[in-house]
This record gives sequence, structure tokens and C-alpha cells, in this order.
Amino acid sequence: MNKIDLKNHSVKYIMWGFISILFFIIFFKLWEFDITKPYVYNGKDDFFYGVIAKNAMNGGSYFFNSSLGAPYGMELYYFPLLMQFYIVWCKIIGLFTNNWVIAVNSYYFMTYILSVCTFFYMCRKIGMKNNVISYLGGIVFAFSQYHIYRATIHITATSYFVIPLIIVLCYNMASGKYEESYSLKKILEIIIICVLVGCTDIYYAFFGCFLICVMLVDSIIKKHWKTLAVGLGIIIGITLMILICLAPSIIYSLKHGANEHAASRSPYEAYGVGFQLVSLFLPLKGSCNLLSMFTDIYTSVQGLPSGEQICNYAGLIGFIGLGYTVYYILFKREKDSKQDLFIKMNFATIFLGTVGGVGLIVAFLVTSKIRTYTRVFPYVLAFLIVAVCFLFENLYTKNKRWIYLLYILTVVHFIDLSPWSILPDYRDNASKYDADKKFIVDIQQFTGEGDNILQLPYVTGLENYINGITDNCDYHFKGYLLQSSNLGGWSYGTLVGTDADTAYREKFDTDSAEQILFFAKQVGYSGIYVDLTMLEESRQHIIQDLQEKLGDVSLVSEDETMYYFDIRDYEINMSDDLMVVYGDGFYAEERYENITWRWSEPESIIKIYSLSEDRTATVKIELHSYKENMKLTVQAENNINSYNITNETQIITIPVDFVDGEAELSFLGDSMEYENATSGRELSFRINSVAVE
Repeated sequence: MNKIDLKNHSVKYIMWGFISILFFIIFFKLWEFDITKPYVYNGKDDFFYGVIAKNAMNGGSYFFNSSLGAPYGMELYYFPLLMQFYIVWCKIIGLFTNNWVIAVNSYYFMTYILSVCTFFYMCRKIGMKNNVISYLGGIVFAFSQYHIYRATIHITATSYFVIPLIIVLCYNMASGKYEESYSLKKILEIIIICVLVGCTDIYYAFFGCFLICVMLVDSIIKKHWKTLAVGLGIIIGITLMILICLAPSIIYSLKHGANEHAASRSPYEAYGVGFQLVSLFLPLKGSCNLLSMFTDIYTSVQGLPSGEQICNYAGLIGFIGLGYTVYYILFKREKDSKQDLFIKMNFATIFLGTVGGVGLIVAFLVTSKIRTYTRVFPYVLAFLIVAVCFLFENLYTKNKRWIYLLYILTVVHFIDLSPWSILPDYRDNASKYDADKKFIVDIQQFTGEGDNILQLPYVTGLENYINGITDNCDYHFKGYLLQSSNLGGWSYGTLVGTDADTAYREKFDTDSAEQILFFAKQVGYSGIYVDLTMLEESRQHIIQDLQEKLGDVSLVSEDETMYYFDIRDYEINMSDDLMVVYGDGFYAEERYENITWRWSEPESIIKIYSLSEDRTATVKIELHSYKENMKLTVQAENNINSYNITNETQIITIPVDFVDGEAELSFLGDSMEYENATSGRELSFRINSVAVE
């Protein structure tokens, strides 16, 4: 290349770089965005990924965070996620700033740049000669509605820049390139891709390995034995990388046993969140384009999928790719081996992910942990865009003016995407973030180093559901994320099925202010944080109850949704040093005016805690049965008594011995009746009060 050519190429690349930056700014309206404020602020999975980022920047690992789930710590050994690439990025950003928001935002925006680059790289590797067509294809691939929808809510799902790299390996296998002599460059390419794929996202890795398996079958048919060996090596390499990343979780599970409650998945979920072809034609809700009316119609029909199942809008370029693919299969006489290959891979991907497809078989026969098959969409999109690139490269060789049509179609494609109508409200998010941060920082005037804070209401860490409020609610992560200095810890974050979560739930999953304060002091919390947005209206009396017990609220947020109670000076009345806790088998407390009661299933447990570790006491229980008569067996340690209970209120007396400050009563009734078909509650007997003497 002479100096003139080098100069022309340099000018061309600088021009494309300038256009890319300008496009990026316009696409995201970056003049309105502050990178120090969250791109998304929903209080769901976006908070969880923020926690991972902050912990990584502070030198922690994914699997343990001592500042959450206090005083036990948040352990995620039973909730392994493949996101080591993201964690490494956060650690690198942590060398320059301690602001986790910058780490999350910069990673999200970087995935767009990487997606353009890897798609361009793929086009060059599969033999496309026109750089402009390859570049435009990369832009369309990266800037999709799918990418916008996932955002920082599903940060690993935005990491689909690895997909073009997997396609490169598939292409090399199918084209027989691994039958040729091996070079260090080829080997390094395979190793680097395997490492990236194996540490970025489990779904894209799994789907990629499926395509590699399809290429293995192709290798056997062609008798390309070297390619077969390389393909097996690729699958082993990706699998080995995944095992290395998840090794702490695997070792912990082997040592401590499985946790069937954490990250529980049903094979049927693979059907419920499978890929649907119709989603290619449905823009995101809120889009301002011609097809958005069909999204409104579709989502208005009760029972049809929604949410992430319909975030797979292909856009104009995708439609052209789909149309050309159909034309190529049905009508085109002159076939091309490259296009044949990409169409085959696209069909294989669709068969894997589509509702009721191969993915459902995998869920039942292999693993149900892979369930969200709708995430095959970036693969499908990549193949559709490649089809368009092939089409216009062929047209360009005949007449260079066809490139102008591609320019026009690309512009129309992005106008149709209407990104501005579906971007987050930056100002609203920043306002909420600033208000929440002010409240959390103000809490620190009541705390010192090493102090732990109890967060109410109790919800299990990560995957949870609050009746009538929301699911996957991680609002409680606000405390850890927004504090300006390191406190001892926040109580939220214990994982379901662990001893820590069981202990936390038994003590604090209640509406009783007396019980909450008793155990808060026993465990050693210095304050109580209550988030009203997570409380059903019928349970919001806890604010008033705590205020009556403590005398006043220490701090209230400006919107009156968050409350903080300083309990450092609160003392438990030693004359009333007992606490009764209703355990498994009892339903939530019910109340009418000043009267409270609890219904029980046939089998249930009551635990009684005492500040005096060893003592003997008598328990008096006021109760009655649901049916007219029943036999109730009560066991306290080795002491077993049976009582005939009627539907008239009566009192039974049970002697108990406290060991290490605890006594347990086990109940077994011989009858029960379903309350009604709607509630499904199995009602056996009702306890009105428990007194200990």
C-alpha cells in the first residue's frame, strides 16, 4: 500500500469513526445522559448486577459478599451465573473509580461497540469484501430493540458480541478450513474465542455449542475428521472455561449438598419462555412505528406471552433478510455454498429455540436450567443480517449504485426502530437515584463502623415474589449500593434454601413489631429500614406499630416510602423476655381491630425464644378447631400430649424446657378442610394466643 492509498484509507476510517460516534450520541440522546447516574433504575435485576459490580470493584468475588445478608453474608454458591467477563471489566474500572454506576454503564455501552466490531470481523472472515456493507451490518446487529430492552436489567444478555465469533468457528468447520494445515494464528483464534464465550453468558455459550454440534454432524457426513476433532475440542474448551468460572459453586455444592430451592427451574419453563417467530414482527411496547399497533393488539389478548418473549423485533433489515432467505430457498436456482450454510445454521437455531422445539426436549432430558430460549434471537438476527449482506454484496458487484439503496434502507430501519420512544427516562431515573441516595446517606448519621441494619419487609434474596407488588424485587439492595461509606452490612441478600435465609425468615417474616424488635436486638442490628413500596397495604401498619414501640421515626424519605428507626438505645423489657414465633404450617397473622389469630395446617411448629438460655416454663395456648371435633397431638422435646379440640375456644397447658434459649412445640392434627377453592388453605385449627409462664 503506497502513501496515497494509506492516506485515503486513513481518511475513510476517520470519517466512519466520526459518523459512528455521532450515530451513537444521537441513538442514545447522550446529551441528556449522565454516566454517573444509572441507565436503568428499576430495582430488579439491574440492582443485582450493580451489587456484583460494586463487590468486584471492592475486591470481592461473585460468590460472597459480607456486606449483604448481614450478619450471615450473601452467599451465591447455589446461584451461579456466568458473567466473569463483566466482573473483570468492573475490576478494571475499579482501578480508576469506585463508582459502580460508571462500571455498569460503561460495560453496557461497550457491548454495542464490541458487537459492531465482532460482526465486522465475522464478515471479513467469511469472505465479504465490501467493508461498508460489513460495517452497516454490524451497526444493525448491535443497535437492536433486543439490546435496548435488555439494557442493564439483563447485563449478560446484552453481551451478544460473542455470537459472531461462534459463527466464525462454525463457518471455518463447514468450509473445511480446519482440514488444512494449522497455524499458531488459527489456534490462538480458537482459544481466545473459547475463553470469551465460556466466561460471558451461559445462554449464548450453550446455543453456540449446539451449532458446533450441528457442524460436527456436517463434518461426519463430509468425512472431515480433522474438523471433527477441532469441533470436539471447541466444545471441550468452552465447557472447560465454564467449569473453571463456576468451580467455586460446583465445589461448594459437592461439599455441602444441593439446594433444591435456589434457582429452581421447571422443564415447562422452556416452553413458556421459548422463541416465537411472531416476535420478529412485534416492536417493543411504546415504539412509534407502523407495526406498534400490532404489539398493542397482541399484548391485549390475555394468555399470550409478553415481556422478554416479545422483545425480538427484527426491523426492516431483518424483514428483508427473512424475505430474501425465503426467496433463496424456494425460488433461487443458482445456489451459493456460503448462503446455504448460514441458512442451515439459522434453521437449526430456530428449531432449537422455538416454542416446543429442540430446547423443550433438552429441558426435559438434559437440563432445565437453560430455559429462556427466546434469547436465541441475536443468533437469528445475525443470520438474517448476513443474508442481507450477501444480497447487497452480489448486487454491488453488478452495479455500485446499489449501495445507496442500502444506505437508505439502513436509515429507514433505524427510524422504524424509534429508539427514542423506548429509551429509559434518564432524568426520572437520575431523580429517583439522587433521592434514594440522599436517604441512605442520611441513615449513616445513626450508624457507625460495623453496624448492621435490618431491612423490612423480609423477602428472600434475588428471585422472589411480593404478592400484588412485583416479582424479582431487589429494592433492598439500595442500602448497599447507595451508601457512601462501608457500614457493617444490610440484612437483605440471603438465598432461599440456605440456613441463613431460614434463620432470617423465622425471625423477621412477621408483622409483629414486638417480634421484630426482640430479634433485632438479639441478632445485634443497630437500626430498622422499612420500604413501604414492598409492603402490601394490609401490612403497612408495621410503621405505626414500630413508631408506638420506639416513640418516633428517626428518618423518613421525601416521598415517604422509606423509613428508618434507630434502635441502638432500645432495651427489651426483661420481665417480658420471651418471644413466640409461628413456624412452618402456620398461615399469616390475621387481625380484626385489636384481635389477632393464626390458622394452622394439620402439621405445624411453634418456636419460643428466651433471653434466659436454660429454664422451665408452662405454655398456655388458646385455640379451637376448624371442624366440630378433632384430635391434636403436641410434642415438646420428649413430652407428647394429645388433646380433644372442638370448634369452641379452649385453653391447653404444655410444660416446656428451654435449651440454649429455645423451645419447640410440634403440632399434629387429625383433620383439616380446605377453606375454599381459591385460597387452597388447609385449615385444621386456629390459635388465638400463646402465653408463657
